[in-house]
Amino acid sequence: MRTHIFIAVFLVYTAVLTFFVNIEPRSSAFHETIGMMGIFLPIFTTWLSVSPPYTPTWFMLPRLFGRFLSACMALLFALAVSLVFPMTLAFFGDIDITHMLGAYLGLFLLGIAYLLLGVCTRRLFGSGTMLGVVSFVLSLCLFFTVFEYRFSNFIKGLLNLSDIVFFVSFSVFFVAFAMLSAKKIKRKIMVSRALVIVIGLVLVNMLSVKFGLTADLTVGRIFSLSAATQSILDELAEPVYIYAAFPSSRGDTHIEVAREILRLYSRHRNVNLRFISPMILDYEGFENVTPYSIAVTQHGNTKVIPPEKLFLTTFDEYELQINITALNIEAELTNAILYCTADEILVVGQVLEHSEHSLPPAFLDALVSANFDVMDVLITEEDIPPEVSVLLVTTPATDLTMVEAARLTNFLDQGGSAVFAIDADTTAPPHFIAVLANLGVELGGRFIIETQDYLYAGNNILTATLPFNIDGQTRRILMPSTQAVYLSDSYSSGVNVSGIVTTSPYAFEQLNHWDDTDDYYLGVFTLAAKVEAEKAGSTTRAIVLGSSLIFDETANSFSDGENYRFLVDAINWTQHIEHTLDIIPTPLNKAALSINNIQAITLIMLLGVIFPAIILIIGLRQNR
Repeated sequence: MRTHIFIAVFLVYTAVLTFFVNIEPRSSAFHETIGMMGIFLPIFTTWLSVSPPYTPTWFMLPRLFGRFLSACMALLFALAVSLVFPMTLAFFGDIDITHMLGAYLGLFLLGIAYLLLGVCTRRLFGSGTMLGVVSFVLSLCLFFTVFEYRFSNFIKGLLNLSDIVFFVSFSVFFVAFAMLSAKKIKRKIMVSRALVIVIGLVLVNMLSVKFGLTADLTVGRIFSLSAATQSILDELAEPVYIYAAFPSSRGDTHIEVAREILRLYSRHRNVNLRFISPMILDYEGFENVTPYSIAVTQHGNTKVIPPEKLFLTTFDEYELQINITALNIEAELTNAILYCTADEILVVGQVLEHSEHSLPPAFLDALVSANFDVMDVLITEEDIPPEVSVLLVTTPATDLTMVEAARLTNFLDQGGSAVFAIDADTTAPPHFIAVLANLGVELGGRFIIETQDYLYAGNNILTATLPFNIDGQTRRILMPSTQAVYLSDSYSSGVNVSGIVTTSPYAFEQLNHWDDTDDYYLGVFTLAAKVEAEKAGSTTRAIVLGSSLIFDETANSFSDGENYRFLVDAINWTQHIEHTLDIIPTPLNKAALSINNIQAITLIMLLGVIFPAIILIIGLRQNR
């Protein structure tokens, strides 16, 4: 009967946690409920240690360990029965099964350690109230000083061999202590045997840390580095130093995740990681150092990543708070390593002399994060500087002069790269059009209308989400109010033009937004093209976009940042850089539960009242 009472109370406790952690906020992250269960687990393990369930005599085992195994079976059965909660929540949302089972494994290992601690306490204090008080206090002390960090890894979805070995080692130590204290041997011999056991357990734990075997149980593979990052780290010829200005205090889940990702980098032989105070970094000469920033350095080349770039956030207008939606740590840190190890930093030049659309500050930040320096280029006064690697030209309001067009064409003919973004409602300037024709492309001048729902976004029919592909990387971007890019009639044989953003076969083009005539063309249109041209023994690479609104911050926000990642990838392609094409932020959005208030009340009554009552009734019937 005591087993049934224990399980019933445990179910009521789990129901309360499930309501506040999952049902009330409509979150399907049941592993967080398991984390809360671990904090209060000493209450139940102390209960089992003081008053273990009655079981038959265990074969060839001392009575003390018979009680332990009996309590262990009761705990295991209670955890197994509690699986009914996530199984029920699965009807109302997506439950991460592997993440949840990993959290349950951590909870079970934690419970075993507590129960064996109770065995040791019983050997010292006997039974009764003193046993309960001492066992409970020791369990809490061990949790907040030793167990909390290890257990939190299971809750985060990080399954480490070293964490499993750690809990098993503690359990072995408690078993050895109980067995040695039960034997009537000299104190000197007992201490020497205990010392041998402790040394053996320490060596085993050191080996488990050295091997570093881990499994990432999270859906978004939060604790795994991309293949591109792994390749870059493996190719490091000399040490890179990473200084993380993270305070030593724990508690912020996102900062703890950031710590774990940084530790993944430190496992590579040429990466040295140190967690250090921001004041020390500032004293050592690093600029713009703030709490939670990261500094990367090698041979005097240094890049400091501010904390606001490590995470992507949104503002909740109802709750008036900022919510972290994705991790951007890997992209920023890998790019910082590339920056510090690069032989030279590439320069992006923006042309602003003909009232071109200025680039938004957010896009300029994206270029800096991708290790590009940005400078203004004055083609009216001089040739394009040799340090410029790629030019950005966005919808000039006035035409180029013949001299400027010649300078731009000469830059491209000598192997220079460029990105052109021209709006559909812009009058075609002849000299500028001649520059594009030299690359083998021309612009349609009409707006493209997409009709397919899977490519259409928002209320504006001229705004469409479109797949693009650069060297195998496919994402979805927003291309507002765009025109088509065509192969020019005057292109040369050494020019290769291919589309990277295309419409469906059912798209059409019209003269303007309000054009309702039947004069339009139907078909697949290229909205962005990449150009490879052999010019005077050198290869020119260029990107031509049918709209400059792709740079707009609002369009980038609606595309969840894909627009700027596309543009950075496009510039990388012009420079034959492919390292960071597949490093994208890892989303942290929790799957929501689709459950109304009536269903929530019914669920809690069923699992938190009726189900435990059934367990008690079964126990009463068996006790008769």
